[in-house]
Parts: sequence; structure tokens; C-alpha cells
Amino acid sequence: MVWGLGGLTLALHNPLFIKWKPTVVYWIFAACFIGSQYIGDKPLLERALGHAAELDRQSWRRLSWMWAVFFLLLGALNVYVLYNFSEEFWVKFKLFGCLGLVFAFSLAQGVWIAMKSAPEKPAESTDNSGAQ
Repeated sequence: MVWGLGGLTLALHNPLFIKWKPTVVYWIFAACFIGSQYIGDKPLLERALGHAAELDRQSWRRLSWMWAVFFLLLGALNVYVLYNFSEEFWVKFKLFGCLGLVFAFSLAQGVWIAMKSAPEKPAESTDNSGAQ
């Protein structure tokens, strides 16, 4: 995709193709998260993070939908900035704005996962002294 859109940008001297690339990538990510709800026995995030967090089936599905909606909105936001602001602003938005939004959303999801994860069982005492 990078070669294709980059090649079209150079061949046609139209930077619009390269500006649409983030939107296409974000929407492909969203499609993968949505598709994983229906293909296979586990959503994509459960396959990737199931070893690190214990969530019930509904929570994994909800998490996948949150990421799908996030990427759909991020792609739409890129299109909005692309057509309503200068190229210089778009470059800064793509570099710092999108990266910052992904980072902030990831942190928020980490907190959400921590709140939803099954609490760890306390370790049983191996002290056999009989003291209580």
C-alpha cells in the first residue's frame, strides 16, 4: 500500500494519495478488529493479549469494538484535517496528533483492562508454624 500510494503520489504529482494512506491503514485496522469478532473462536486482541490479561469473553469483544471504533474515528479525523487545514498542519497532526491519540487511547485501555481483569488470588501461606 505504501508503494502503491507513494508511487501514485510521485507519478501523478498529487500529494492527496499519500495523505489518504493513514486513513486507509486505520480503516484496515478497524476492519481487522471487526472481522476478528466473526472469524475464529477469539477476537484479535484476545489472541494477542490473552496470555497477559484475564478477561471474560464479553470484555474481550467489547475491547475489540472499542479499538475498531477508535480507528474508524481516527481515520475520519484524518480526512477532516486533510481537507480543512493546511498541509503543514496535517503533517504535524499526523505525526504528533495521531500518535498522541493512539498513545492516550492505549493507556486508557490499559487502565480499563486492569479494572476488568480477574483479580489475582492471594498466595497461600507456606508458613507451617501454626501461628494465626
